[in-house]
Amino acid sequence: MRVLKEAAVDILVTLFILVAVALQLTWGRWVILVYVVLMLVLKLVALFSTGVRNLTTQQRRGATPNLVYHVLYAINTLAVAVGSWWELAAGWVAIWIVSVLVDRQR
Repeated sequence: MRVLKEAAVDILVTLFILVAVALQLTWGRWVILVYVVLMLVLKLVALFSTGVRNLTTQQRRGATPNLVYHVLYAINTLAVAVGSWWELAAGWVAIWIVSVLVDRQR
């Protein structure tokens, strides 16, 4: 239950992406694009800034495993790729790669 609570925003975003792709919502595509750009900027800042990295990574014992987030990123990437939203798929791949790099710097 704790994992669901800590990853709630990411799970809701994934559900939104699945619905937006399934229904081919144009406005949903724009919402996802804005979210992807903001996430990518945050991840890049975390990659190059120790202070931000400490804020964005789970430092405490018993935190949600990174695997949960990687599974959600994989679902998001696959969903937008299936919907042929290629720019969003590229964005999610970039977020995923930068997330792995940030995780390795901890």
